This record gives sequence, structure tokens and C-alpha cells, in this order.
Amino acid sequence: MLIPAIMSADIFNLAEELDKLLLLNIDALHVGVSTTLDQQPSLGFRVCRSIRNYSSKVAMDVCVRGQLTDDMIKSLIDLPVRSISIHVDRVPNWEALIGRIQQSGCAVGLAIPAESRIEAYTSYLEKIDRLLILPDSVSANGTT
Repeated sequence: MLIPAIMSADIFNLAEELDKLLLLNIDALHVGVSTTLDQQPSLGFRVCRSIRNYSSKVAMDVCVRGQLTDDMIKSLIDLPVRSISIHVDRVPNWEALIGRIQQSGCAVGLAIPAESRIEAYTSYLEKIDRLLILPDSVSANGTT
């Protein structure tokens, strides 16, 4: 599968960057989203909206850091996004969110730091659709 991270593109020329990626027949776009301390959506949420407004053809996989509310989940699903992965070390109530995301019909994944013990998450493998193991640099600076 080819799923490039859109946040590494030239954000000031998003339409042009999307056109280039669509020519490559990508499977989806990866978008890292987070929330601020006052639980306001970040740039990643707005980028998701912009992508959807530009093209309904692009599937989006998002990876979330920070507090994730039911309203935010609903906003992502309404776009729609294909999957939502949760940073276990940056989302406080991640275990409870797995079921809520799945109930919406969206695929769910867990993103864990590379230094984590995978054994701690094996009991979740039957409940999730994917497990992302993040390199140390991604986990440390919070970008996906």
C-alpha cells in the first residue's frame, strides 16, 4: 500500500501536492492530527477538511495525538476518514476510544513507541485493525 504523509507536503500548495499524489494512484493519505490543551482541533483537522473539500476520491488515514472527544471522532468520520489510529502515549483515554471508533464503522489502529513492550498490547490485536510501531524520532517529537 502507498500511504504518504500529507503533512510532509508543501502545505501552502496543498492542491498542487494532492494532484501530484493522485497521479501516483496512492491508496490513501496519512494525516497526523492533534488537539490543543483546550481541546481545539489543530491544523491536521483543518487539512483533513481541506483535502475532503478538494477531492472526495482520496481516502484518509489519520493518526491522533491528544485528547480525542466524541465530537472530534464524529467530525473525522463525517469527512469521511478510512481509519483512525491513536497514539497510546499521547491520548489519555485510548482504551475506551477503540470501541467508539469501531462503532462508527471506521477502522481503528494503535500507534505505539518503538521502545514499548509489544506484549503489553497483544491483548488488543483482536480488537484493532492495525498496530503502528513508531520510530523513536516520531514518538519523541509527536509527528506521524
